[in-house]
Amino acid sequence: MSTRRFMFIIMILILALAATGTAIWLTLKSHRGAIVSVLDIGGPFSLLDHTGKRVTEADYAGRVQVIFFGYTYCPDICPTELSRISAVMDALGDAADHVVPIFVTVDPDRDTVEVMRDYQQSFHPGIQMLTGKPAEIAAMQAHYRVYAQRVGADENYLMDHSSNTFLMDRAGTFVTHFTQRSSVEDMTARLRAVVEKS
Repeated sequence: MSTRRFMFIIMILILALAATGTAIWLTLKSHRGAIVSVLDIGGPFSLLDHTGKRVTEADYAGRVQVIFFGYTYCPDICPTELSRISAVMDALGDAADHVVPIFVTVDPDRDTVEVMRDYQQSFHPGIQMLTGKPAEIAAMQAHYRVYAQRVGADENYLMDHSSNTFLMDRAGTFVTHFTQRSSVEDMTARLRAVVEKS
């Protein structure tokens, strides 16, 4: 192969790599806003707690928040997650004084204040149970990018919903989320680290 032909092939390869790199950079740049918006979790809300008191995000400011969306008629995922959060609160010891777990219903039609108050008795006493009007719940779901959809037509319907648990720092800023695979030990360690950091 001649030197000229060899140099020509090398030049073509360099140009191809440069074009590919430029395309990737432009793609990332065009989607950068979307990526940031996905991470923009949290926001203001106004709901009723399980005692009937109107609360907003300001009532929990200064404490680390653990937020889970579900509903009291949930047959498995919700009670399991709330039991795990209860175990984490017990494992935190004194650090639990700086943490507020919050359960937000995605089924406000059935989860009245009275229902939420009764449900709260089955879990850690520090867990706050929040409900409200459908529009108020929908607004908070939007802030946390939570999906919820009614399944079934009769009164025994279920709710298909997201099952992530959100960890927010004392300023109400999103830190991370936990899944059903997260262990009590991992959650406790992460919460303790956020409490000590802030």
